Amino acid sequence: MANKSNRFYFWTTIFTLTVSMITIAVFSGFYHSTSKLRSMFMSLLLVFMFHYLVGDPIRFVIFSISDAIWHPKPHKFATDSEVGHQTRLDYLKLRLKSLRAHLLIPEKHRDENLNSQYKEIEYDLWQYGKYLACLILLVLITADGNAYQTKKCLQHLFSHNYSTSYGLLDANEITSAYDFIATLPINDFHLDGDSNRPEWVHGNQTKLLGVVRLRQLRVTDVRHDRLADPPFSNELYMPGWKLPYQRLPYDNVYWRIYQPWIPKISNVKTPSYLRSDEGYFRSYPMLSGYVALLARSHQNSLMIVDYLRNNNWLNYNTSVLFIEYSLYSTDAKLLSVCTLRLEQTPFGTTIPYVDVDGIRALEIDDQLTDWQLFLIVVYAIVFLQFLKGLVKQLWFNPENIRSIWNIVDIGILVLNLAIIVLLWIRNRMITMILKHLSNKSKMEYIEVTPVNLLTNFTRETIGFLLCLTTLRLWKALTFSNVFHIFTHTLYLAWEAVATVGMFIIVLILGFGMAVSTINGNNSIQFSPLSHSIITCTCFTFGFTHGLEPEDLFHGGKIIGTFFFSILAFIISVILINMFASIINDYFYAAKSQRYTKSERRINIFEFMYAELSYYILWLNQLRVFRQYYHRKNRTVSENIEHEIKALRKKRSTWLGTNTNTFIVHRKIYPIDINVELREFERKQERIYTIGAIMNTQIDILQTLSGYDEDITETKK
Repeated sequence: MANKSNRFYFWTTIFTLTVSMITIAVFSGFYHSTSKLRSMFMSLLLVFMFHYLVGDPIRFVIFSISDAIWHPKPHKFATDSEVGHQTRLDYLKLRLKSLRAHLLIPEKHRDENLNSQYKEIEYDLWQYGKYLACLILLVLITADGNAYQTKKCLQHLFSHNYSTSYGLLDANEITSAYDFIATLPINDFHLDGDSNRPEWVHGNQTKLLGVVRLRQLRVTDVRHDRLADPPFSNELYMPGWKLPYQRLPYDNVYWRIYQPWIPKISNVKTPSYLRSDEGYFRSYPMLSGYVALLARSHQNSLMIVDYLRNNNWLNYNTSVLFIEYSLYSTDAKLLSVCTLRLEQTPFGTTIPYVDVDGIRALEIDDQLTDWQLFLIVVYAIVFLQFLKGLVKQLWFNPENIRSIWNIVDIGILVLNLAIIVLLWIRNRMITMILKHLSNKSKMEYIEVTPVNLLTNFTRETIGFLLCLTTLRLWKALTFSNVFHIFTHTLYLAWEAVATVGMFIIVLILGFGMAVSTINGNNSIQFSPLSHSIITCTCFTFGFTHGLEPEDLFHGGKIIGTFFFSILAFIISVILINMFASIINDYFYAAKSQRYTKSERRINIFEFMYAELSYYILWLNQLRVFRQYYHRKNRTVSENIEHEIKALRKKRSTWLGTNTNTFIVHRKIYPIDINVELREFERKQERIYTIGAIMNTQIDILQTLSGYDEDITETKK
């Protein structure tokens, strides 16, 4: 039966390898790469994917068919004549192996429940440890640090004045945006009026994609007396915001003239919670408003700005102005989505804001380094092994799907698949945008907002995957006493901890509302209600950077002193210390319960040492790891006497220096006496086992030397 299984395994392996080679040959016809190393990585990834996804199911099907057709024969037990004659030397060698195994695996290692638990923990450590390590390495090595530096540089560049540009921070009124548009988005992106080279004065390697879009949201009822915000206008106007609107027969030809007065209707379908931009005053729709597009040439763009200025496109009805465009850096292969916002306050002043998001242009193999591609292949292989283990576990034990840890595994699988789909959609969208730029007209705005939203959502999904994988590794870390005790502490103290935690949360919420009501108009730390609650929470846990005591005294000294006393004494000192004290008390209770129940437990390192004892003994037999006895020009008895004298001297020195210094006050429980007794019995058993091993080795030497035969002949 074993030979038949080996034959089946051999032929199924040959079959899977043949199909894998055919798949690689077919794939090589469609995959074009200038690097042989990349081709090898992709081929290796395909082989492993076929092995885990197709090869193993085919092999299992063949095995099941063979077992169904040819039933396995019953096991045949060997007779005495087939076993052969056993000599005394064979018995002594078998006894020596048994004693060595008994020395490595004493009585406390024979708890099958504990061994099964450690076996499962060992599997989880290997399975999820390598998966988490590969995931962290992949995130670190594929992270682009240029995005952060580009964002900071562009934000500073668009906000402040330079020799060739006008800063957005100096736009004190809404009509000052014309001067900013004429200097930065026009002059800096169009050198010498050459429309064929839309370069940037601050970097020739940075290109402007499409044209710059100006988008404003307007309100018609400025003097409203309602409690809610006035709605944004969506009416059709003639140039100069004149009514009534008339559809002229030639407006399609001169669409640049009439477009700024017609509201934008977007064809991009996004969820409602993704179609808003949070400002300082209110939320603004992201895909609506009145839109004006600049031109690709310097002269035409200035003419458009003059046309908008002369017809009062920006006036007191303008609630917010968005200046949107995209930059592409050819050296960094980075797409920068720039959104400049200028909000108009009810007093006529403006609040500027610059937002820049960096996006990797393409996440395909041509844009990745060899190390990044290698890590992607390794991560794919580890993920396939993780998927294989999860499917096997749920296939043979379907009831395990109710376990919380298996639900976490399914969540990790779903997030991985979602990230793959999101990356594929994102790369396809960027490819379509670049193809559109190369084939179509350059006189239109390139809409990259959906790509930006999708990129941010993908990053958040990767972050959730990291958190979920780290949470899954918690179960594997329960081999440590600290993790196990902490988990047991949370189980015992969750009612008390939840009660105190809810009380702290309610008190911080109420305190944050009160402080925001009294001091919100005078301090930016408490101006929005959300900022006030976050500021109070940070101060409670000791993060006081950016918060001054004067911020609490805008309602008067008495109220300020009362608020500061509550925040600094009641919440920070009393409640937080009570929270920590409850956890500490339950921690000691869980610790005492664990020590009472598990007096003879082994740790996982001793278990792994016993599991790998065969390989450890094999390594110890090598010449490099073999331990030799060093005489040091003394006999064995002299060396033993020398070591005993050194230990006695060290002990007397330690007792003389530390007896009067350290006094340990610890109550001795009966469990401590039992543990010491068990430890003494274990040492005594180990000594007896070592003595039996030495006697067995002496018997083997006597048998090999023929000493026993000489004694037998002498007696005869």
